[in-house]
Amino acid sequence: MARILIIGAGVMGLAAAWQAVRDGHQVDLIEAAPEPGGMAAHFDFDGDSVERFYHFICKTDYPTFDLLRELGMEDRLRWEPTTMGFYTDGKLHPWGQPIALFSLPGVSLITKLRYGLLAFVSVRRDSWPALENESAKDWIIRWTGED
Repeated sequence: MARILIIGAGVMGLAAAWQAVRDGHQVDLIEAAPEPGGMAAHFDFDGDSVERFYHFICKTDYPTFDLLRELGMEDRLRWEPTTMGFYTDGKLHPWGQPIALFSLPGVSLITKLRYGLLAFVSVRRDSWPALENESAKDWIIRWTGED
């Protein structure tokens, strides 16, 4: 049995600690933040739990479900309907569906059409190797323009 020190209680640190414990090692876990979770943590926003960063669990994340079942936490996962918004010029605009795209102020119709085409193609794309050497910014601008 080894004694292992893991720095960071984000998802990776917690998973590494769990695996080390399962393998019979003694684990010390150090985290600088007041709570674990790292980039998958949340914060309280006037009583609502909001993701600190854009990380979430999808209904197809089967390894996550397996881990929760193994930890005896499967019943603690709950699915909440979510919405997206786009905040600009002091106002929150709906986002995530075609009607929201076309009602977004301050963006030309051609840019909206180009973005809509990008979104349409992206959700139907199964293979992304051609983009491995291109920045996301350059790829988005190539599809939608500078706007």
